[in-house]
Amino acid sequence: MKTWSCKIGEVDTDLVPKGGDGPMREAVEKAYKELTGKDADFNFSGWDAYLGEIERAAVEDRSPADWYWIRFHKKAAAESMYEAFHDILNLLEERAEDSSDYTVALATLLDVAEIAQSMIDEASPPQPTKEN
Repeated sequence: MKTWSCKIGEVDTDLVPKGGDGPMREAVEKAYKELTGKDADFNFSGWDAYLGEIERAAVEDRSPADWYWIRFHKKAAAESMYEAFHDILNLLEERAEDSSDYTVALATLLDVAEIAQSMIDEASPPQPTKEN
């Protein structure tokens, strides 16, 4: 299943009249029905969305900021490392004759996996705000 998303703007929220979400929501729901032949099961919309760094860079016709790429590559590397450690753990469990054969290795790998997970969490891009 797929959902369709859209960000459109920008406008100062002071310029949006009370109930300003209604006309936009109705237009999208009408277009959805015309396109798919069915009513939408849901419609999450509102005037509170912000652009992420990639979107902001596209709007401003520039490359994304260095911090974005650093986090992007750091997160990708950490995810690969995390997956590799889990594969190693599975192999250790399969090959060990008894639990004492792999207890130390398992504990060490679990420590490293926790470090990898913290790197993933740390590298996740920040939630978009008005400032970024």
